[in-house]
Amino acid sequence: MFFLENLANFIKQMAQCRALYLTFAIFGIINYLLALAYEVYVNHNSNGITFKLIVLLPCFIHLLKKHWPQGFKKFLLLFWYLAITISVPIRAILMLFVSGNHIVYQPKG
Repeated sequence: MFFLENLANFIKQMAQCRALYLTFAIFGIINYLLALAYEVYVNHNSNGITFKLIVLLPCFIHLLKKHWPQGFKKFLLLFWYLAITISVPIRAILMLFVSGNHIVYQPKG
């Protein structure tokens, strides 16, 4: 119960912040669809299609947030953070693999 109360308080605090759901969704869809189309049709490279589709799914879901059931809308901010937490590392990992492990994409350490 303690975890759920903390989660509910966190969601209430974050609801006061204005997240850019629509901007994130449109940018993600354009970014990943263009990259996917370029790799498949121009480079004839099918590596990373699954990862790009995994990242596209939350973007499409955010684009359709007006059609969410009322009970799910209270979790929109949490889902947005989850989508960002998934999409940014996947993009970085894909860039590292596509670049042939180039030094620019390696983490400094």
